[in-house]
Amino acid sequence: MMQSEIKGPQDYLAVLKRRKWHFSLPALALFTISALGAVLWPPTYRSSAVVLIEEPAVPRDLVQSTVSSYASERVQVITQRVITTNNLVGIMDKYNLYLEERKRTPIGEIVEDMRNDIGLEMIEAEVIDPRSGRAATATIAFNIMFDHRQRETAQRVLNEFVTLYLGENLRSRREKAAGTTEFLIIESNKYGGLVSDLETKLATFKERHAGSLPDELPVNLRLLERTDQELIEVRRQVQTAEEGKIYIESQLSQMDPYAPTGVYGDRIPTPAERYQAVQTQFISLSGVYGPEHPDVRRLAREIEALRKEVGSVADVAKLEQTQEEIILKLATARERYSNDHPDIVKLKRQLDGVQTA
Repeated sequence: MMQSEIKGPQDYLAVLKRRKWHFSLPALALFTISALGAVLWPPTYRSSAVVLIEEPAVPRDLVQSTVSSYASERVQVITQRVITTNNLVGIMDKYNLYLEERKRTPIGEIVEDMRNDIGLEMIEAEVIDPRSGRAATATIAFNIMFDHRQRETAQRVLNEFVTLYLGENLRSRREKAAGTTEFLIIESNKYGGLVSDLETKLATFKERHAGSLPDELPVNLRLLERTDQELIEVRRQVQTAEEGKIYIESQLSQMDPYAPTGVYGDRIPTPAERYQAVQTQFISLSGVYGPEHPDVRRLAREIEALRKEVGSVADVAKLEQTQEEIILKLATARERYSNDHPDIVKLKRQLDGVQTA
């Protein structure tokens, strides 16, 4: 049996020395071909341009953007519209591209070659989403490239492509903006009619419920307060008139049709009649002014003097009847008003005056 021998680095170096020409000749041939290709191959120039993708100027909350898809998708759609056969053939004719190839190659293959010479690269960055507030990756720009053997031609053709991209984007935006404008006009007319109808109904409602609307509440409260004050004043006047009526009726009931008259035909009252009249006047003024008023005190002195003159002729039953009437009025008034009400105070003074008389 043969045993395998373990080879070391020296064995490999010995092999290389024995086979040096087998390795050197292919390497030299490959290097020579590469050098000749680099020297003899015509130069190719690449022209590039960066197109920035900007946010719409109109706020999203006001009008939805006409660009409804992602930026990268929109760029791909515009690219397919730009690199159509008609556009590329037009650029070839305009700048005399691929003249030699067009003589011996079908136009379809040349168009494919030109598409291969066009490069597109998306530029992305980390941005903050304004709607969610979170960081996200978004396409903020894209790079257009075109390769050609002539530097000036590459630059001019690239400018042509940039113009086509911008023009196609503008046309697409105009179409979508026109559709959006038409939609907004229709919605505006619809809601304009709705608003007009609501305004008509609101005007009819205000006319039907005039005086009871919430915004008229302060005015109504002031009118109600003024009416209450006028009602109190009218009641006071009515009560005064009733007291005057009572006074006059008492005078008429006490008048003697056969009493003596004066020079001018006026009747001269008797002491008893004067006593009753002054007594009634005293009761009325006591309810208005109180016992300390000068007129009330004067009438009290006059009543005292007439009482001495008349003697037992004084009509005690009449005073009792008047007192009962005042007590009845006082009880009725207390059911409606408090003790501090002017009518209650007046009736109390009259009752005091009757009891004093």
